[in-house]
Amino acid sequence: MAAEQRRIEQPFDRIDNELDLLLALGKHVVTELDLDQLLQRVAEYAQQVIDAETMVVPLIDFARSEYTYRSACGASAADILHQSLPLSVGMCGWVLSNQQPLLFGRGSPLTMDSYTEWEEGMESALLVPLISRGQIIGGLSGLGKKHGGSFTQRDLDLLTLFASQASVAIENAQILRRQAEQQRQLQELLGQARYEKTLAETTLESIVDAVVVTDADGTVLNINRGALSLLEIERPQAIDSPIEQLMTFMQEGSKVRSCVRTALETDTSVRIEQIADEAVNRRGGRFSVEGSVAILRDADGLVAGTVMTFRDISEKKRLTERLHHEATYDTLTNLINRREFEARLCRSLNGATSDGAQPVLCYMDLDQFKIVNDTCGHAAGDRLLSELCSVLQRHVRENDTLARIGGDEFALLLENSTLEDATKVAERIRRDIEAFSFIWNERPFRVGVSIGVVPVTSEIGGIGELLSAADRACYAAKEQGRNRIRVYYESDEELSSRHREMQWVARIHEALDAQRFTLHCQPIAPAIPTHDDGIAYELLLRLHDADGTLLLPGAFMPAAERFDLMPSIDRWVVDRYLSWLAQRPEHLQNLSMAAINLSGQTLSNLEHLDHIENSMRRYPAACRKICFEVTETAAIGNIARAKEFVERMRARGVRFSLDDFGTGMSSFSYLKNLPVDFIKIDGSFVRHVCDDPFDSRLVASIIDIAKILGKQTVAEYVETAAIHEYVSKLGIDYVQGFWVARPMPLDEIGDRT
Repeated sequence: MAAEQRRIEQPFDRIDNELDLLLALGKHVVTELDLDQLLQRVAEYAQQVIDAETMVVPLIDFARSEYTYRSACGASAADILHQSLPLSVGMCGWVLSNQQPLLFGRGSPLTMDSYTEWEEGMESALLVPLISRGQIIGGLSGLGKKHGGSFTQRDLDLLTLFASQASVAIENAQILRRQAEQQRQLQELLGQARYEKTLAETTLESIVDAVVVTDADGTVLNINRGALSLLEIERPQAIDSPIEQLMTFMQEGSKVRSCVRTALETDTSVRIEQIADEAVNRRGGRFSVEGSVAILRDADGLVAGTVMTFRDISEKKRLTERLHHEATYDTLTNLINRREFEARLCRSLNGATSDGAQPVLCYMDLDQFKIVNDTCGHAAGDRLLSELCSVLQRHVRENDTLARIGGDEFALLLENSTLEDATKVAERIRRDIEAFSFIWNERPFRVGVSIGVVPVTSEIGGIGELLSAADRACYAAKEQGRNRIRVYYESDEELSSRHREMQWVARIHEALDAQRFTLHCQPIAPAIPTHDDGIAYELLLRLHDADGTLLLPGAFMPAAERFDLMPSIDRWVVDRYLSWLAQRPEHLQNLSMAAINLSGQTLSNLEHLDHIENSMRRYPAACRKICFEVTETAAIGNIARAKEFVERMRARGVRFSLDDFGTGMSSFSYLKNLPVDFIKIDGSFVRHVCDDPFDSRLVASIIDIAKILGKQTVAEYVETAAIHEYVSKLGIDYVQGFWVARPMPLDEIGDRT
């Protein structure tokens, strides 16, 4: 249980700690004073923050006429480093000149002017300026998102937040480097005492952060321009004033003791943010604050005063809070999002028991929501979801959690409940949604909701098992007729069966990625052989499981069909076979026909049909050897699209076969409208054709009608010589089955040629 919980929590930690990581990186950055090391650290951290392929840090030169890539990391970093370009050139030049960020990627327009060149092949770029004391000093440029993705608004917010921390550190390091170069000249011109005094004053004024120096009583002895600006005061008013007269420290809206006074009384340095989160100057100006107060000591080690260094982090805090909110709440409904919901569910599971009152999970999936989206557009769908939130929230108690966890999926975590009470709540929700009427452009719409109810107990398992159980119960409610409730019980065989199928989804995806599917084939022979018959067969799919077991389609096809994975499998089969065929020109020459099955899901999906057609276009020599088999049910269910696809592919020489024919008698009326070349008679009729009068008459009728329509026939499940002889007398054209040949690996039949 502990291991499972940790596995579930790790993604939460990664996402939840994104901001913590960012702030921690910022603290590492601001403590680095060596400019070269700092710039490299900034590039590496910035790359980590937004997951960029390449990160570069351009800085503007002193004359502000060009910029130089002072540090870089990631792909092609060595080629970019130390290049200098005019401010009028490139994406970085545009950002530095216009002092505004640039986000470009899928769905984001390129806002630069027409004279700015775009690097061909770059799918996404994110650039933000580095600004300190109101002046731009450089930028952070992320070029290309890792794994082929695109940068998002969240990436922009994160990089902007990091840039606000890095800007101050970079300018401070630049100042220190310039001062180091000037020190030798200054020391030669001035005496040692004047040199040290001048250097201290110059350094104080150069520091970007606000700095206040006090004596041991907390009276201001010195103050730099940064502090004067934040405190909105002139230097003469500040010097010799108690620090409490210049600024007040606040924590969660209440006044707290001065951080300077705390440091003096405890004789230790303090972090301001550990005592206060806000400062107020004497004009009433408020700003979020962070910094430190350090103790100054005299030659005898006694407390001589303090140095307080602080900065206004109001903008950083605003961005941080915004990012925290986006990481926790759904932007459309303002409900808790899936990530946060699963974190709360995990906490509830930790305290759950198997007796009495306990947390209960309700998993809700809207029925008929797609109709609104498809007929009225996504704006209507979004409005519907927002309005339904108010319906759902009527049933949420103070300690309960309601979340949007998917497109039209919601979850409700009922704390301290019973399964019986939770089922009553679910029923009230179902009735309210059923009664809800949504109006869009004066058109009324009604939706329903299917709800799966699951007790949150450690007996079921971890978070993954809980959500899976809830989803299975919800899906079962849909299969039973929609707009109803299904309670999960571990002894429910129907839900257990669905769980096994859901587990197959991941295994199928893994098999596709790992190339563990393999092709077999079963020969097809003419009923009356001739000397010039070529090789003909039907392609069959097998799966090498993770343990090496060879699995037949019956093990994984039901799950693939239920969860819409057949198009991906069909595409793999077509692409794999065409590639295999291209490497065997002699086999292709001897090939008469290769039958490839296409599912109904593929026939109903234009994207997958276009992919198959494009694949065939790349192998024109194979087109006349391919015969796509579509089942009778799939063809009739997608008659218009099937007919269009068949006609397009037949124009390329591809043939088609209507598979499993005879299982639906209404299909006879479609035969003359479907431009197929072959009719494959369902094996359930062929197997008993010799001894069942009905099957015999049906097979004979199909053969007769096919001949009238000019189509050839194939009998499958020809398992004996008697069946072969019988169907041959009826006029069948081709036979397939164990009597002809058993299935074999495709490479085996390929080696025979």
